[in-house]
Amino acid sequence: MEVFIANTGNDAWEGSSTRPYATLDGARAGIRERHRRDPGFAAKVTVWLRAGTYRLTQSFRLNTDDALPLPIEFRAWPGDDVRITGGQSLSATAFKTVTQADLLQRMEPAARGKVLVCDLAACGIQYPKTATSHGFAFPDKPSD
Repeated sequence: MEVFIANTGNDAWEGSSTRPYATLDGARAGIRERHRRDPGFAAKVTVWLRAGTYRLTQSFRLNTDDALPLPIEFRAWPGDDVRITGGQSLSATAFKTVTQADLLQRMEPAARGKVLVCDLAACGIQYPKTATSHGFAFPDKPSD
């Protein structure tokens, strides 16, 4: 069985080459539904991703609901450039040269005018308000 995903797809479609799903989640849901309708379904499944960048806003998880007798393979269509990313792209224009006097004062003179800053909140990126350590015994506070 072959399932297709394309940036031009729609998760309400059936995942064929002419009516592909739009997301990994859509393909996973379609395969689960096929297996639910036919518990004896025992075909190898290849999920073909067509050219493009697929942005994930949360982890893509497979679990026991996705366990079939034969494997499910997720593959890029031969010759297509496929990227799956959890990151958000930032425009080069979102970065500005640091001009804040108190920050410039803390920099080595040679670095002044060469350090860029980006306002992540203005780019729509949410991030934790408190820093936490994840090992290495560093303190849970930003540096001064």
